[in-house]
Amino acid sequence: MHPKISMSGVLTARFTCAALGLGLLLSACGAADQTQADQRQSAPAPLESEALSSAGLNGEYFGTIDLSGPAKRRTDPTVNFDWGDGSPLSGIRNDQFSARYVGEVRAPTSGKYTFYVTADDGMRLDVGGKRLIDDFTDHPATTRSGQIRLVAGKRAKINLEYYENGGQASLKLEWSGPGIARQVVPASALSSSSSPGPSSPDATGRTFWVAPGGNDGGPGSEASPWATINKASQTLTPGDTVLVKDGTYTGVYIASSGKPGKPITFKAAPGAKPNIFITEIGSAGFLLQGASYIDIEGFNLDYQVPGAENANGERWEPGIAITSLNDRGPGRIDSHHVRIIGNRVHGFPGGGIGSGQADYVTIEGNTIWETAFYSKYDTSAISLYQSRNVDQAAGYHHIIRANTVFKNENRVPGTGIGNTTITDGNCIIIDDGRNTQKFQGDKATYPAFTGATLVENNICADNGGRGVNVFSSDNVLIRNNTFYKNGRTPDLDGEISVAAASNVRVVNNIIVPRDGQRATSLYDGNRQDLQVSNVTFERNLYFNSDKLANRVPSDIVADPQFVSPGNDVNTADFRLKSGSPAIDRALSADAPAYDVGGLSRPVGAGPDIGAWEAR
Repeated sequence: MHPKISMSGVLTARFTCAALGLGLLLSACGAADQTQADQRQSAPAPLESEALSSAGLNGEYFGTIDLSGPAKRRTDPTVNFDWGDGSPLSGIRNDQFSARYVGEVRAPTSGKYTFYVTADDGMRLDVGGKRLIDDFTDHPATTRSGQIRLVAGKRAKINLEYYENGGQASLKLEWSGPGIARQVVPASALSSSSSPGPSSPDATGRTFWVAPGGNDGGPGSEASPWATINKASQTLTPGDTVLVKDGTYTGVYIASSGKPGKPITFKAAPGAKPNIFITEIGSAGFLLQGASYIDIEGFNLDYQVPGAENANGERWEPGIAITSLNDRGPGRIDSHHVRIIGNRVHGFPGGGIGSGQADYVTIEGNTIWETAFYSKYDTSAISLYQSRNVDQAAGYHHIIRANTVFKNENRVPGTGIGNTTITDGNCIIIDDGRNTQKFQGDKATYPAFTGATLVENNICADNGGRGVNVFSSDNVLIRNNTFYKNGRTPDLDGEISVAAASNVRVVNNIIVPRDGQRATSLYDGNRQDLQVSNVTFERNLYFNSDKLANRVPSDIVADPQFVSPGNDVNTADFRLKSGSPAIDRALSADAPAYDVGGLSRPVGAGPDIGAWEAR
């Protein structure tokens, strides 16, 4: 909540130009990038559909548990299997096999559709480039669901992945929608592509591999992988995926874009936990500039440059940064439709995961801890800064969901407001969506961001700044989060702080401030530019504070009875004990369908307050 300043980028051999850790990670790219910008489209092309061969989906069956190795292929009219103790087809063993089903689905009527997958064991479902279901774990037959809006007659890409570990095996794909009761998705609504397989272009693009000891001059196959992720970032085209095996890699620069329904995906290989270790000054973990329709999933990012505490705050490097290309010059390209899923981010001075001048950003299921310590650029763990409208579509444009965020803090006074005050180190900040702040002679005026932002199921503990700070931004829903003793930095109390904002709703959260601090903070002074309007609080549970300025009659003031609260990201457990006053007490209409662990709610008479649903 302060003006940011810009500096010249740090040019490295690895990146075309570098992003700055300015709290919300603005880029500072110069004319050197203009040629590249001229060669790229300012907006992705419309969804393209290949000619399809037959009804149903292309099924690929692997004799491994991780969708690797040779595959047996056939067209399956529907996905509705109960294999029991048997095999899905000849030549595939009874246990420890996996399968992938790819193609397109076409809705008969426009509207919201719910897809259901019932599986024993693991399941993942993408529809229209959106991850609807992600439960790749061992369990008995279990149903998961997700929703997406489909347009009548238009094909949406579908990708269903499954594995069986041991015992019984079953898999079923169902849907419901306008005028359609829940039923198995029929063959008439499905289309299979003519040439499936991870090595050839199909409904989900090509799959490449990266592994230590690989060769960037090779084909990038599993047998002959590339050595670097940057080789993949320079090669992948819309719909392609790179699977990265265990090993340690350098920072990654991404400037290419996918298309609607065909994202470019950077992903840990099945069972792998690849490392992005930063050991040199001037490198982010992942830096996206003007890149759209990008997925980044399953990486472990760690900043290991020595001496950051003695660098006078000059370190700016972020974990994952999403920025514009040429953000102040002609031909500016804003990033949009970026998903950052299931990564671990530690130690970066420029904060954990952030965007600047972007739209449709999803930050979900990440663990972020001990970032932002030694930078003077007002950084935070999760940041959305000066969002820009790609379109005026209804619904949530930004989603910050199910992240675990511990012990991020600014320890160096910032320069953003021209004095020595520490202002950030937040768990989550939604900053200057109204686009009021200017930089280095920028004469342009940008419209206020009108898209909605959803903040749900996050756990924020022991951060220096607030749990959520909404500043100069509008249209934010903050629901079913758990905030525990943030505000470590003096004068930054208020687990939820709102200023210069409108249309903000705070509901079903557990809010436990640090001793003696305020639970919430709304600007109530005389500055007209900081006034708030239409900010509502309802059915939150407060504990450990008598400073409850925004308490309403539906709220609960009681000990939430966590299993084992604390500030250690590896041991703290914010699940609810049996008998917690948060159990079954959330407002059902405002509660999400899943909790922070991805498990369905409600369990019992109603959904629980906070990030976890008690079981």
